[in-house]
Amino acid sequence: MPRRLWTGVGALALGLALLAAAQLASASHGFRYGGTLQVGLTGASVQIDPQLAYSSTSWWLEYATALKLFNYPDRAGPPGSVLRPEAVSSYRVSRDGRTYTFSIKEHLHFSDGTPVNAESFAYAIDRAANHELASPAAPFITDPSGTSIVGARAVNNGRATHVRGVVAQVLLPKVGGGRVAAREVLLNTPAVASVISEGKTSQLPMAIEAGRRQGMVPLTDALIAYVRNGIVDVGEAYRYVADRPTFLERFKREGIDISTIERVAPSPTNNS
Repeated sequence: MPRRLWTGVGALALGLALLAAAQLASASHGFRYGGTLQVGLTGASVQIDPQLAYSSTSWWLEYATALKLFNYPDRAGPPGSVLRPEAVSSYRVSRDGRTYTFSIKEHLHFSDGTPVNAESFAYAIDRAANHELASPAAPFITDPSGTSIVGARAVNNGRATHVRGVVAQVLLPKVGGGRVAAREVLLNTPAVASVISEGKTSQLPMAIEAGRRQGMVPLTDALIAYVRNGIVDVGEAYRYVADRPTFLERFKREGIDISTIERVAPSPTNNS
């Protein structure tokens, strides 16, 4: 593979170090899960927002609490200089070296239990490129001489709110074998632009819901349709749903059997 291409991948990995979502539960062994991490610092406090942090102190905090698509191993000498997949289970590069397809590892979650998927990273890239946020990560994905994701410069210049070169989808195992893609449709609206620029990820589903008449489609709708039509098992779909209580309530109303997951699912009235 051309040296320039790998240089681009390296720059992308460095940039995505600023994009990672904090406090992910990785699949590594030998670590203590849960609890509270307390860090004491002398001097001024540091920025820990992954899209805004840009100091050596912030970086080591991110490396201790966050997960990147690719990363350099924490090893001395040559072993520490080889770029390795971290959140990525597999990937492929197109023949022209311009399109990268990443498959995200399963069983990754935020600290609140929300599943981490391709959309998590797509959202982080949108936010890093956002014009109003002025993220120091933006140059790592808008450099015409290095890594320049299609559409990132338009977002960074304030002409768009979504990096059109990034497409996220969830691949689910089908009941009869194989996989099927479930997609969420997010469009450029003032509500979506406001949510992205302010980093209010918890409000993004509400913005999508409000944009149904404009053609937006929540991921939950695609998952429910697959289960209803017998294409995907309800347990598999449940793993990728953010609003699980609503997901279960909709199935109950439609008379779909959810007994296989009900015993481990949170109560519909539990907002913790």
